[in-house]
Amino acid sequence: FLLPGHGSSGGVRCTSIVASSLLDRGHDVRILYQKPNATLRSWLRSVRDRIVYSRAPDWLGQFEGRIFVFHNIATCHFDPDEIIVTVGMAMSAQLAFLNSLPNQKVQYIHGATPWDPVLMKRALSLPMPKIVVANYLTEIVARHHGGEVLAVVHNGVDRDEYFSSVAESQRDGVGVIYSS
Repeated sequence: FLLPGHGSSGGVRCTSIVASSLLDRGHDVRILYQKPNATLRSWLRSVRDRIVYSRAPDWLGQFEGRIFVFHNIATCHFDPDEIIVTVGMAMSAQLAFLNSLPNQKVQYIHGATPWDPVLMKRALSLPMPKIVVANYLTEIVARHHGGEVLAVVHNGVDRDEYFSSVAESQRDGVGVIYSS
């Protein structure tokens, strides 16, 4: 799995859970994530994130498989039998840099990026199979004519972790998970 970064986002969490499940089933799985180029801006963002998200979970730290960091996707090494799965639009757009590799490649799309239509077009127009996490993404992929959607695999809910603390008859609200 290729991730656009090492953070506390839902995409990183889902990838860590899926990769761990595949590992438990006996598959050889590794996660690679992109480290941003060292600039003053990225360093300041890193300091900010360590302060703001200091109590955020380390999703990749829970993955017991191999984890690698890279700066440039074109420098990553893949065995010929590895399936390359990119997570999110930013990584999926970079799959074009791996066109010369014979490996199977799959885009694992967790959401649209309407704030960056150029990135979205670059990612979704690549003629590679896609796995999406929501039905609305199949329509977006179809508009970009870039490969078939293999499946819609909705993100699951772990009922051991997310549950109502009161009886159904006493519930008077709605619970949501939100992130800006």
